[in-house]
Amino acid sequence: MFALLLFCSCKSFGQEYLDKKIIVTVDDTTGLYQKVRIAFGKHDYQVKEDGNYSVVTTFARDLKKTPGYTIGRAEILGNTVTISDRYGLLRIDDWGRTRVTNEWKDIVYMKNSKIWPLLEKVADELNGKKQYSK
Repeated sequence: MFALLLFCSCKSFGQEYLDKKIIVTVDDTTGLYQKVRIAFGKHDYQVKEDGNYSVVTTFARDLKKTPGYTIGRAEILGNTVTISDRYGLLRIDDWGRTRVTNEWKDIVYMKNSKIWPLLEKVADELNGKKQYSK
């Protein structure tokens, strides 16, 4: 019973403050890895090719509305894709050059967030049922 309550408290169908993940359940798993790669690519992410077909990771991508970078990640397990993202603010070194940060933080859902909608767009490309999780 406790495990059931714990599971129910971690996933929700509607967005809640500080959700970190979007879980998309798809009906058709044919070429799911490719579909996830394409979904990230449509939103200016460059996917790392590391031979791991259960996790899609991207290179750091410039944010357009915020001075910083974001790295996308999607874990594929059966017919579910769990999408999450991390961001880092822009760093300028002593020579005035911009650098990718070493400090990354999870992107979370907040009202008027400028970065969360990017995750939503990637999830929408998969045409599945969305759930949210912390």
